[in-house]
Amino acid sequence: MLARTAALLVSATASLGCATMSDVIAERDEGGGTARVYAAPAQVVYAEARPALLEAGAEEVREYPTHVTAETGVTLLSWGAVGALFIEPTGPFTTRVTVVVRRRVATSVFTPFDEDDVHRRLATRLSRLTPAPVPAPSVRPTARPGQPPAPAAPTPPQSFEPPPGTI
Repeated sequence: MLARTAALLVSATASLGCATMSDVIAERDEGGGTARVYAAPAQVVYAEARPALLEAGAEEVREYPTHVTAETGVTLLSWGAVGALFIEPTGPFTTRVTVVVRRRVATSVFTPFDEDDVHRRLATRLSRLTPAPVPAPSVRPTARPGQPPAPAAPTPPQSFEPPPGTI
């Protein structure tokens, strides 16, 4: 009886279908996932993607030229999850990141990591690296009638040097 019940449970789970990395990529191609733009170069975001996924609960992380994939195995509360973090530069110092996470079995209640958690951890890691913006001067000198205009206040250079060993 126990063997019959176990076989029924396994066949029922198998018939539900399991999410794979192909499903994650297809969902992203269809416009799925959660996208955010970060004020950091793509190389820096790419370097911080792996640690952010590991902090979020991913067990196996693989890096590819345009994205980073993550997987978790079966636990007591979950059948696991698969996900990917897609990295697209939108400018020299801005990067669009789309995170897609799917439960391996759609009926699982718990998931080891989710899209918002990955974004939150990535944003925290990037905020530690990105320099704080320099505020613009609040008062600008004005010219008196009959005098040439005052020169504009110099703006500090906005360059970004990533920490050694992150690229």
